[in-house]
Amino acid sequence: EPASNPEKPWYYRQISGQSRTLYQYNGAGGDRDSDFYEYLFVRGTDLGAKHLDFYVSGKMHRDLDGTSTSLADDVFAGIEDTSLTVQDYLYQAYVELHDPAKRYRARLGRQYIDIADSLHIDGGQFIVFENGRVGGRIFFGRPVSYYSSVSGDWAGGVSLSGRPWNGNQSSLTYVRYHDEDRDIEDERYTLDV
Repeated sequence: EPASNPEKPWYYRQISGQSRTLYQYNGAGGDRDSDFYEYLFVRGTDLGAKHLDFYVSGKMHRDLDGTSTSLADDVFAGIEDTSLTVQDYLYQAYVELHDPAKRYRARLGRQYIDIADSLHIDGGQFIVFENGRVGGRIFFGRPVSYYSSVSGDWAGGVSLSGRPWNGNQSSLTYVRYHDEDRDIEDERYTLDV
């Protein structure tokens, strides 16, 4: 709803959502597969005197006619069918506190770190002056995996961003990923100009 409509309550202007339902049927020879998907997105912006945002997104998948976990037995078996107990996916669920101009932001919860190749973590990030002449962020959390254990794993990093000349946005990002099971560390440096 337009913000200029004073008759509507505040939540009509600041909370939005979308639900998408999908039925998928596949058939080949004598093999058939029916699946049901539900996608959900809910967003709230500038709540609480313009200091709070939230975002939730996810997917639910149900195989309606059963499937084998082996590709040799079922030509429609996919990675989602390899672990029949994991069928619901929470992609993001975070709250973000910020000043009204969004110069400072603290985001907590499940989120993608876009500046780090969409690193997916349960954790937090603090962002300052990222749209200004010089800014940056720091982030830390437990990586998200839907198909393997991440117990003891962690990832974190820092990013510095700036506008060295008009029409340019540049950033230097460092990410460190610790894999507890294999006892290894991965480090990545990225320069975007």
